[in-house]
Amino acid sequence: MATGYVIADTTNNADALTSIDSNFTKVPGILGKVADVDLKTTGQTTLYTVPAASTGCVVTDVMLMISDSDTATIGPTVQVGVTPSFNEWLGSTALTTLTSLYKSKSLNSVATGREPMAFGPTDVIKLDITVGATATSLRATVVILGFNL
Repeated sequence: MATGYVIADTTNNADALTSIDSNFTKVPGILGKVADVDLKTTGQTTLYTVPAASTGCVVTDVMLMISDSDTATIGPTVQVGVTPSFNEWLGSTALTTLTSLYKSKSLNSVATGREPMAFGPTDVIKLDITVGATATSLRATVVILGFNL
């Protein structure tokens, strides 16, 4: 039995079906989304826990969008990874201009110069705020993108 997507060609033959194994075609999508992350406070926020039943996942992008900003002058410094250092996917990165409402930042392999990275089953991928923003308040929605293997 085929797994994955099924494409039907109804132009020439309504019965012509082609199966594509989902293990062959992996399209990045949203792995997790965390709203209302306080960017003023140092510490870790869980973005995604790789399912135990998978063989791992590949992270391609982490996006931050400011959802609340009050007198923010300097954005936070962040890193992304797993225990104990939280910097395997993205090392310490200053987001100093990420201060205005609805402003966003994409931390992907093009922007950071790093390759997409694989994590193992049950890994807990976290956003680590190493230096809090200078603001009365600064909050963001954080989205992690990639695919499970």
